[in-house]
Amino acid sequence: MNKFFIAFDLETTGLSLQSDRIIEIGAIAFEGGKPVEEFSMLVNPSRPIPAAATAVNGITNEMVANAPDEKQALESLLEFFDRYSNHKLLFVGHNANFDFSFLRNALNRQGITRSFTYFDTLYASRSLIKGLPNYKQGTVAEHLAIENEQAHRASSDALVCGKILLQLAPHSKKDPDEFVLEPKNIPNPDEMAVCAYFQKMLLANGAYSRDLTYYKNSNGYITISSLYEIARFKFSRKGHYFIVEKSALRNSDMPTEDCTASEGGSALSRVFFTHPEQLSSVQEYFYLKYREVCINRDTYFDSFPSEKDRYLNQLEDMLQLSIKDMNQLINTLDLIPSEPVPSIKKKAGIESVRSFV
Repeated sequence: MNKFFIAFDLETTGLSLQSDRIIEIGAIAFEGGKPVEEFSMLVNPSRPIPAAATAVNGITNEMVANAPDEKQALESLLEFFDRYSNHKLLFVGHNANFDFSFLRNALNRQGITRSFTYFDTLYASRSLIKGLPNYKQGTVAEHLAIENEQAHRASSDALVCGKILLQLAPHSKKDPDEFVLEPKNIPNPDEMAVCAYFQKMLLANGAYSRDLTYYKNSNGYITISSLYEIARFKFSRKGHYFIVEKSALRNSDMPTEDCTASEGGSALSRVFFTHPEQLSSVQEYFYLKYREVCINRDTYFDSFPSEKDRYLNQLEDMLQLSIKDMNQLINTLDLIPSEPVPSIKKKAGIESVRSFV
């Protein structure tokens, strides 16, 4: 297999996507069937590491005490990924959904939305190797005579994962791309209809459709972004809700509920809706959030022009809505507004922004 790929692994404080945190990141770039560069970093999780986690990976609180925090570690990791932006990035992991769900959640906490296309060696080994007692990475590696010098440490596990892929690929009658998992980050049609209405609400007040991207994370939250998060909503068993700052709800009679700590804490509320037209009472808040994100995004791009080029290239792989698709989706909503989406009365300091595209 001569394709370029990055083998990836994380060590974490536990298995909960909501409450646990990353404590080590390992990534190995492979090209021409050989490892060419390594990224390895301990991460301070800003909380004690449970003894059960230390028993597995050997990482102690003392080892991470002076390590970069989550934000710093993720910035360094993305810099590593971006050095290979001239390649079509394919990532490789063993039980990859777990690692990339953790990574996406961590990025979301920092207000960053990224999509990843990845190959799962767990899925591939189950298909290509029959009769193993289990398909843990260690079992598969032993079967293929691949030595792991430091099992359950991120960089060493990532290296082994890449070597597993290199051994599996020649024995497959399938194209390796058939084992690439489609990221589970596409909102369903009903969720996309809400995205469409939200977009139309912003466009009525001077926003640009090319500024907006949509992404569904592993916890079911749909994030509306323009590099940074603008808004977030979820279809849950309790109902459909957006996450909104409490300070924006003084003039709203929409039903609310306090957010959990993982959603952002006591300064935020869940605002429940049955049709997105009910968001009209907070549309000014969302437009101001959009403007704030655009200003922060453009300031960042002014400081790092190459990041703007990278982001524009990445837009091709992100989920966006054309005006035509937006209008078609809105027509699928159960309740179709009888009036056009209103424009907010512009107050002092509220202006339109120009699309960065």
